Amino acid sequence: MQKMKATVQSLRSRPRFSEMASDLGVVAPMVLCLNLPQGESLKKEDFLFLLNYMTQNSSTFPLVVYDVFDTAGGPDFLSGFIMAVRLRRENLSAKFGQIYPQVMSENSSQETGPRSALFGLSSLMYSHTINDVARIWLWAWQSANGDMAGKPAVFC
Repeated sequence: MQKMKATVQSLRSRPRFSEMASDLGVVAPMVLCLNLPQGESLKKEDFLFLLNYMTQNSSTFPLVVYDVFDTAGGPDFLSGFIMAVRLRRENLSAKFGQIYPQVMSENSSQETGPRSALFGLSSLMYSHTINDVARIWLWAWQSANGDMAGKPAVFC
């Protein structure tokens, strides 16, 4: 939340594009982390496996746009947005916790292919992350009184 508030302040001061791109770029991995599964049994190797799997398969994941949040939500938008992401993360984490031990024990490429539960959940995390990054960047732009003319209808 602090990083996003600082980003909005920076946008209001009309910074150089390279500075703003850097600030917004720092937010993307933060949003990815918010979308990764959680659990006491998950280790660093489990996250590395998932991130590598997502990287290797990202070109085959369909990008789905959904869960439209009101970007003009006022001062409470950011905390509400983060809470919604956390709730969604809890639900996906429970599903991931069910399938992950099976995937790791069988260690079969058949179990991680495009018809696998791992592929489906990874695809969801991928789409959620992209949607969330776009929404949080849009919120920052809008909060800094950026020009919203021509905003795509998907963000209404």
